[in-house]
Amino acid sequence: GSAMACGHIRVLLGCAIGKAGQLRISGLDVDEPLSPTAPVVQAGIRLGAQWELSRVWFFTPHVDALALLTPRAVALNEATVWDMPPLSVLMGIDVGGHFR
Repeated sequence: GSAMACGHIRVLLGCAIGKAGQLRISGLDVDEPLSPTAPVVQAGIRLGAQWELSRVWFFTPHVDALALLTPRAVALNEATVWDMPPLSVLMGIDVGGHFR
């Protein structure tokens, strides 16, 4: 799940983001997994702009920067085979509508 609190100044927007989820791991020939799931929590910011295309539709390009608050690694035979990155940067475009 995700939660955001946003503020707007004209077309510019800034948000505080919180995300929580679950990391799920599966593999072949793993006899006894220590734990196939683990909680994942991230926090960060979103910066973007929002343009009103009409009375109903809007367009919002944005960039999110998220820090991993729960470091996770996957080990096989006591050797780390994958680490979850401590920082992620995402870019996206939202198109939405106001229903009044």
